[in-house]
Amino acid sequence: MNFNHYRNKIIKDTVRLIKIPSIYDENTITNTQPFGASIDECLDETLMICKELGFNTYKDEKGYYGYAEVGSGEEYIAILCHLDVVPEGDLIKWMHPPFEGKEIDGVIYGRGATDDKGPTVCAIYTVKALLDQQVHFKKRIRLIFGLDEETLWRGMNEYVQKETPPICSIAPDGVFPFVYAEKGLLQLELSRCTKPNDLIINGGKNYNSVAMDAYYSGNLKNTIVSKIKDEMDYIVDGDTLKIIGIPAHASTPHIGKNAVLYLAKILKSIGKDNDIINILTTIFNVDYKNTNLFNEIIKDESGEITVNLGAIEMNKEITKIKMDLRIPVTYKKEEILKQIEDTFSPFGFKINIFSYLEPLHVPLDSEFSKILLDTYKNHTHDDTHPITMGGGTYARVFRKNTACFGPRPIGVNTKGHEPNEFINVDDLIKALEIYYDTLLRLNNCDTLNN
Repeated sequence: MNFNHYRNKIIKDTVRLIKIPSIYDENTITNTQPFGASIDECLDETLMICKELGFNTYKDEKGYYGYAEVGSGEEYIAILCHLDVVPEGDLIKWMHPPFEGKEIDGVIYGRGATDDKGPTVCAIYTVKALLDQQVHFKKRIRLIFGLDEETLWRGMNEYVQKETPPICSIAPDGVFPFVYAEKGLLQLELSRCTKPNDLIINGGKNYNSVAMDAYYSGNLKNTIVSKIKDEMDYIVDGDTLKIIGIPAHASTPHIGKNAVLYLAKILKSIGKDNDIINILTTIFNVDYKNTNLFNEIIKDESGEITVNLGAIEMNKEITKIKMDLRIPVTYKKEEILKQIEDTFSPFGFKINIFSYLEPLHVPLDSEFSKILLDTYKNHTHDDTHPITMGGGTYARVFRKNTACFGPRPIGVNTKGHEPNEFINVDDLIKALEIYYDTLLRLNNCDTLNN
């Protein structure tokens, strides 16, 4: 079946959602907008799209989530989407305004294009295609729209408390063929009183992104600039030096360049060494593979542990460090925490857990996994094995018969969490084709609970 007639509608509605800067905003939170006005606006717009296409829609009365569905019956298949996005970062690095939603030669650019608005619209039109073909639904198909996937998952936690779980679910928030293991995700805030001899440096914003900027004010500014050379971009504004790194998702810190750790490396090279600089250059490291946080290699079939320093906030009173760890699936949170405490306690840091998501492991021999993999192979003739990843998706919410499934081809960096984020429309059309047949098979399968 050819689904190319949905192409222009997918482009139009993806752009429609990208134009809404749905970033978490605590300044506009209300009793019915728990994540801020822009995220709530994006939910309303998404539900409007679904209503226009003939779906039944629902918005949580407190504004924590929404969903759209078709079909009837007690059981339902869930498609797990999210509408919030990470901040745009440095506008200078964008070729096109991040919230313009520009389509050029079959590629849509903008914040959220690949994470997760383009995939969300692809999923919406997959369900529309099922309606258009007058498929007999044995189960309902429900598109669930989460609103704080990039932060604390409070919306989906609310969903789980209020709604019955699906019989199976897919999250269109990754790559094909599908992700069978997601590492544990541990985000920590380290804090202590600032010491008199500490250099005051600041940079980064989020736990789940590589710190893409670092700020220094002081009499070492010119010396630091002389050491940067061509390795990093920088801006001098009066007494303040801003170093501009390369952002990346916390699960793949090697793709980016951490501006905070780079600044610390330069400061140490010119003889400025104290607790904070020592922590940033030895316990952490601008070369993330050379961290000294653990006394052993932490690795299993899901890969090696990754450590990301997302931000440092310093003033004369307090120092805070935000860090993000992606933990291999066979390791326990408690054993990782113990090593972190042993490392940082001698420096006077207190450790606070900001967020933790348990790892996910999907059995490859289950009926659910076989349907996903067989359908993918039938459409692509690709024998790539299902993969593991450090990223955390909504597939973890329900845990049984659930996986992150497409929509991107493996090996393509669509710059999620980076400037110039994009999605290829051809990839969305191919994903629609795969999703369509997958949902047909899941709809007709009577043995998913076995």
